[in-house]
Amino acid sequence: MTLITLHYLYLLILLIFAIKRTLIFAHFFQQEEYDNIRFFKNSIININLIDKKLSATLIAIITLYIIAQDNMVIAMSILALLFFAIKQKNPLSKANKKPLILTQRMKKILTLTFLLIILAISAILLNINNFIKLTLFSIIIIHAIPYALIISNSILLPYEKLLQNKLLNLAKNKIRSLKPIVIAITGSYGKTSTKHILNHILSFAKPTLCTPGSVNTPMGITRIIREKLSKDHIYFIVEMGAYKIGSIAKLCQLTPPDHSAITAIGNAHYERFKTIDNVAKAKFEINDALDKDHKMCFINSDNIDDKYIKQYGKNIVKIGHNGDYQISDISLDKNGTEFSIIINNKKHKIKCPLYGKHHASNIAIAISIAHKLGYDIDMIKTALKSTPQISHRLEVKKSNNSPIIIDDSYNSNPDGFMNALDILKLFKKDDNRLILVTPGMIELGDLHDKLHHEVAQKASKIIDYALIIKPDRVREFISSLKASRLPNQRVIEFEDFNSAKQWIKDNTDSDDVILYENDLPDLFENQIKF
Repeated sequence: MTLITLHYLYLLILLIFAIKRTLIFAHFFQQEEYDNIRFFKNSIININLIDKKLSATLIAIITLYIIAQDNMVIAMSILALLFFAIKQKNPLSKANKKPLILTQRMKKILTLTFLLIILAISAILLNINNFIKLTLFSIIIIHAIPYALIISNSILLPYEKLLQNKLLNLAKNKIRSLKPIVIAITGSYGKTSTKHILNHILSFAKPTLCTPGSVNTPMGITRIIREKLSKDHIYFIVEMGAYKIGSIAKLCQLTPPDHSAITAIGNAHYERFKTIDNVAKAKFEINDALDKDHKMCFINSDNIDDKYIKQYGKNIVKIGHNGDYQISDISLDKNGTEFSIIINNKKHKIKCPLYGKHHASNIAIAISIAHKLGYDIDMIKTALKSTPQISHRLEVKKSNNSPIIIDDSYNSNPDGFMNALDILKLFKKDDNRLILVTPGMIELGDLHDKLHHEVAQKASKIIDYALIIKPDRVREFISSLKASRLPNQRVIEFEDFNSAKQWIKDNTDSDDVILYENDLPDLFENQIKF
């Protein structure tokens, strides 16, 4: 095989490698919601994602070639490239959690990125006779791949903005035309659960649509409006997420609320907002959108500091221990949550097959909204008795000959973690073990260690085993567990969930109870080391 042929083969394998490496970075890029800055901070400058292994191998091969001047060294470089190309996972099918989804936007970004890579590799052809330059240029290309994604996204951004504005306007026009009663819900936590409960109650009475799962962004809501909302729907319940101040105001322009709810102002996403004051300002934008006197904002006054209600509140309906809808006598058992609520000076006993004391507030918000919409409390109570569990949010799964599973994998806030531990404690018996499986919490910023220490203090009094995923993220949590009553050998560290699940399979029986608390996205857990 001639020298030129070897070089062309090298470039072909380089192209294959670059395509596979691009898909890996594109997976992270998509999980960062195509945000160039967040992608740069969380992926590109992450030392684990800077290519070291292949680059070091190619540099070693260049050194060997300088010494030996043998075409066999070039063949070695081809084999090295081929080995690393084959070794890379395909995020389209082998992601730990959520695979790369080839949306129309992602297809366009990938097409342009692949074109940039092909152009870069074509430029190497100018040095096709020089193996050393060819290899050095290829190392540069390997390191430039994530930047090519950012460049491609930036080039396409004006087009995406035009397309998104077109789709947003279509959705806005559809909302104006169909005129459903829009109920918007936000909060640092509890918004998805409250939406789920309210949707179940209102669906008992009239056709109701709610945004599914955790869909709470402009384009996600736009898609639901365009594809799902019909003239038959009387109510449209919209979950609204806040990624910065102004996010919810923008969503309220898309779906102007007739009523709204704020479930909590807390530390979830503290890292993004830096202060609780900023969180409150962002969340109360959902109240600012209520421009008519008859519109109401339902507030969980137990989870929101009164100073924010006084600062931002108007047309407020308080739900809580001292609210307009007063709740009390909250209790838990293996059948779910019970509490009392006072409506029009009359106390009503509420039973709901959802687990967690925090659900009392979520349920009460849903009750108060339905009541203000004119529905009888007896109908509401009947509907609540058949409320389905909420997937991955304190979802208790029981099956014969298997451990009881408490799936709280979609929660990542301190209050939710504490509540999940209370539920776990309900299932304690003399002869079983309570097992916590968690990677800890994310996006807590400067409060990361403090809040993990507080949760660990409670957990150590309840659990028998702690299975910690990605332990380097939560060293304070692990130290606090070990410093408490939990023996060190019962705090076990794993690099991924699959390894922890294998330990569970090998070491548990049907009497045990397992709490899965939080589940890191691939971006956090699958920290590939290049």
